[in-house]
Amino acid sequence: MKGFKKLSSSKSINWIDHIIGFISVLLGVIMALALNNWNENRKENELLNAAILNIENEIIKNVEKVDSTILENERVYLAFREYIGMVDENMDVIAHEDTILKFQQKYPDLLDEDLDISLSFDLFQLSRVSWETTQRTGILSSFGFEISYELGLIYDFQTKLDRFDEDIVYEIQTFNDRREKAVQLLRLIRISLDFAKSLKEEGYPECLESIERFKEKL
Repeated sequence: MKGFKKLSSSKSINWIDHIIGFISVLLGVIMALALNNWNENRKENELLNAAILNIENEIIKNVEKVDSTILENERVYLAFREYIGMVDENMDVIAHEDTILKFQQKYPDLLDEDLDISLSFDLFQLSRVSWETTQRTGILSSFGFEISYELGLIYDFQTKLDRFDEDIVYEIQTFNDRREKAVQLLRLIRISLDFAKSLKEEGYPECLESIERFKEKL
């Protein structure tokens, strides 16, 4: 049939442009993901830094509190131990007047006019706010096992020290003017002081060293 001509396209597909475009889009996606991951990691590191710094400052303050409380309670402990040596089984003072006078001069604030000793002990009451906040926010899972384990131990020790506080308060409140009861209370105070000293001289320093190592890795 004359006058009819089949049309054909002479325009070929430019595969190079398509490939370049695809690669450009792919690189853009990869860069966007990398940037997002970098931003997320940066935010996580900032949270980690803030959390570990708060815990470190909390522990440093607790060290200071333990130190001052040990100093005060050690003095009261020594006075109480000396006083127990001056009384009979009913907690009545039987010591010689010279001994009593020396005690009064040594501890003028602890003995009243009736020669009864005033058992005024400082409580440790150590802070754990930063630690509990870190646990609640979930950031603790990013700390890693080693530092999380050591921090957990330290705050468990603090809890035990708080229980000593509670036990001492209970013993004082239920004191029945018997020398046997006084000796029991004295023994409990000594255990509390020794436990606190161990925490101050060993537990806290080791934990603070671990914190410093952890901060260097961030």
